[in-house]
Amino acid sequence: MNNNSIIFVTAFKDIDRSNWGKFKCTVDTYTSWFGNLCKMPIRLICYCEEDVATILDSKFGFKNTYPYETDNTFFKYESKEKEILESASYKELIAHRSDPECNKLGYNIVQHNKYCFLDRTKRFLPGYSHYAWIDFGYVRDDAHIYSSFDFNKLEDKIEIASFRNINVADIVDPVKLCVNPSTNPMQGGVIIIPSKDVEWMLETYSNMVLRYYDLNIVDDDQALLLQLYKSNPERFTLYITPRWFDLLTKYKVHLYIDVVIPTCEKDISTLPLVIKGARKNISGLRNIYVVCNTSIKDKIQDAIFIDEANYPFTIQDVAQIRFNNKDHTGAARHGPGWYYQQLLKLYSFAVIPGLSIHHLIIDSETIFYNPYTPVINNIAYYAVSNEVRSNYRTHMKLLLPDIKIKYSNISGICHQMLFQTHVLLNLFDRVCASYKQTTNVSESFWKIMLLVMVNNNLNEYSEYDIYFNFILAFHSWSVKLSTGITWDITGIISETSDLIYLTAHAHLRSWNIYRDQYKVKELPAT
Repeated sequence: MNNNSIIFVTAFKDIDRSNWGKFKCTVDTYTSWFGNLCKMPIRLICYCEEDVATILDSKFGFKNTYPYETDNTFFKYESKEKEILESASYKELIAHRSDPECNKLGYNIVQHNKYCFLDRTKRFLPGYSHYAWIDFGYVRDDAHIYSSFDFNKLEDKIEIASFRNINVADIVDPVKLCVNPSTNPMQGGVIIIPSKDVEWMLETYSNMVLRYYDLNIVDDDQALLLQLYKSNPERFTLYITPRWFDLLTKYKVHLYIDVVIPTCEKDISTLPLVIKGARKNISGLRNIYVVCNTSIKDKIQDAIFIDEANYPFTIQDVAQIRFNNKDHTGAARHGPGWYYQQLLKLYSFAVIPGLSIHHLIIDSETIFYNPYTPVINNIAYYAVSNEVRSNYRTHMKLLLPDIKIKYSNISGICHQMLFQTHVLLNLFDRVCASYKQTTNVSESFWKIMLLVMVNNNLNEYSEYDIYFNFILAFHSWSVKLSTGITWDITGIISETSDLIYLTAHAHLRSWNIYRDQYKVKELPAT
């Protein structure tokens, strides 16, 4: 796998802030801020209690929630925190302060729990290069809802935002910092931790909490982070900013679209038209990548070649599982290449260096004739099709039993589709977790796709229909369907068309006919 991958973790626990005087904040306010957060194109999960999970689902369609579960969190020290907060010596020490870390039981604990949840996430989703905490209320206005990120250059150190550069020699001891917190430049809203440092962070942070208790003081995570930095500056990278809630600006990029076209020898004649049409008509286009075998590399022009040998599977691997070394000719509906090219599409985000998190997959027979804008105001727009196959849907339900198919009479099988990295990561995670729960075996996503089909005597699946239904089920806030994306299947390659695009399948071109079998003129009622 090539690219860095990052999962963002947040959590919410009601500590009765609705009834605070100063620093009051209601659950409604917090959830409205979360509504901004979940609009960003990041792989995000949230630990919360069932009532909050219900709110997030009903308000935003957000389903990536997990039980908060106080076991193995800093709530095990709640009685100790209470003892210190109520002690005469501590009250005298911070008599001049009214901050919640000094007088609100539970406030510090939920701050400290960030590192428990990052560790918990790594243990059940171990495949990410980085694990990032982001506050539940981090995105408080539309201006901070970013439309695209480039996480390909994540640091190999723990990243934290700071209001200024820090001289380690100037960092005062915990008691002095507790008395005068204004000397602390640390921000705690986002912290990005390489996978290799997650366990270290939890252990070292836990030891710092205990050190504070030995000193008969408590404080928030920003204070403890400063002390960790003092002891281990070589492990950290500081992002210097004068603003709160600003670290993600480092990775914010202009929204652009990369196009990925898997191809083979039979489609090499249409490929130049596909590339030309995409370059002329795809709004926000940056790069076009063509994925194929090196044997036809020299036939590619005006696009970047990606060797299919870079993928974590081969066509021989697919044939081995699908046909079990048996002859796939004769009764078989599809040869191994048909399954293989679908997996190439799904895995492009993990293989192509620097690929945009918004990437448009285009079949190598699909020619764009008119302008097409896949993403508008953080909403991805999808064409629709009448092509619904029972085998596809059966495979999908077996692959991911908790998926709910919203429309029984339309699909996303339209020969082009916008894929988004955070959605694919969510899909891969859920499928792999579901398969392991069922079989007690850990397998790669691509292998599960094939095994579910073979083990259930099915003969086909659809990458487009899986992604289409998954994004509607698990990312509904970020997608809209559009009959305005007009398209057709054709046996004639025209010079012009009134439609956005045409797909000229090789087996139809010899028939010299147009077809409109899969056109959807009106969307079904929601």
